[in-house]
Amino acid sequence: SRIAKNEDFYNLADSFSDIVAQFDFSLRHLFVNRAIEKATGLPRDAFIGKTNRELGMPDDLVVLWDQYLSEIFKTGKESEIIFDYHSPDGARTFHMLGAPRYDTDQNVDTVLVITRDITEQRKRTDELILAVKYASATHLCQELAH
Repeated sequence: SRIAKNEDFYNLADSFSDIVAQFDFSLRHLFVNRAIEKATGLPRDAFIGKTNRELGMPDDLVVLWDQYLSEIFKTGKESEIIFDYHSPDGARTFHMLGAPRYDTDQNVDTVLVITRDITEQRKRTDELILAVKYASATHLCQELAH
C-alpha cells in the first residue's frame, strides 16, 4: 500500500546525511529526516505540520523557499536553488533540489526536497577561482614587465 511504501521511504531517508523533506500544497512539512536537527538545532518533530514561517525561519529564506516550492507545485517540474543559512555550526551554503510527487490523477500532490550542505565545496571553488585570478594577474604583470 502507499502508506507502507511511504514508511519504507521515510525509514531509508532517515539514514541520509542530506536533509530530506516533503511538503504539502500549503507548504507544511509532512516529513523531515533527522538531518534537519543538525542543520537547524530544532527537533524534527517541531517541523511536522508547520510551514517554515510558522517555525520562525528567516523571512528572506521563507520568501525564497515558498516561491520555490509553489513554483514546483504550479509547474510540476524539478527545480533547484542554492542559498545561505546561518546554522548552529555557523554560516552554511546549501543546494536544494525539489521534485514533484503525483497523486493517482497525475496532479502534483506533494513536493519532495533534498537539501545538501555544499559549504566546503563552495569554499574550495572560491579558493580555486582566486588562485586562477592571481595566476592570471601574475602572468599579466610578468608580460608587462618584459
